[in-house]
Amino acid sequence: MQSSENQSKKFFTVDELAKRWSMSPRTLNNWRYSGKGLPYIKMTNKVILYDVNDVESYETEHRVTNTVV
Repeated sequence: MQSSENQSKKFFTVDELAKRWSMSPRTLNNWRYSGKGLPYIKMTNKVILYDVNDVESYETEHRVTNTVV
């Protein structure tokens, strides 16, 4: 389910995604360098974008609903 903010937004910057996930932008940089995480678009060396649909899919795939073994 998309929030009203995300319905009009197509991409997140590194800083926006880091803030959304409460992590350092450096962590996302490390993930890209090591091939982890989600797909991204490299516009220039300094402009990296993440598609909102990819972000939401990644969040859904990594959702933990039950931790009882």
